[in-house]
Amino acid sequence: MVIRIYGYERSSNTQKVWWLCDELGVPFETILKGGQYSGHKAAEYLLLNPNGQIPTIDDDGFVMWESAAINFYLAEKYKSPLLPPDMASKGRALQWAFFISNDVEADMILVFQHRFRFPPEKRNAKLADEAEPKLLAKMQVLEDHL
Repeated sequence: MVIRIYGYERSSNTQKVWWLCDELGVPFETILKGGQYSGHKAAEYLLLNPNGQIPTIDDDGFVMWESAAINFYLAEKYKSPLLPPDMASKGRALQWAFFISNDVEADMILVFQHRFRFPPEKRNAKLADEAEPKLLAKMQVLEDHL
């Protein structure tokens, strides 16, 4: 059985799922969607993921989207040593995964895109400048924990 991962190489969320599959030794194939490949808003893809986002997986007929949820599913299913063994530790892992997804990623992506990824003529320094202090405050929460 091979897991189908819908996504593309420049998507950090797709890369998260690829990374875990590699760590677990789980075979997968990538179906290119999103970014320069488009197709993530096509009707047939929206049947898999009504949000029209990537990544989405198809694990032998079980379809799932949202990279953090996908990785927790894969870690549990394939008995990853990366998944904590007890409920309190799993709860803490979920806390940090949701913190990154909900509180860190949006500002991190804005800073990255408008300072590095986009060509200079498409960058908006104001967006990056507004996102940076919010990002740094959230990263300080993580630093304080570590």
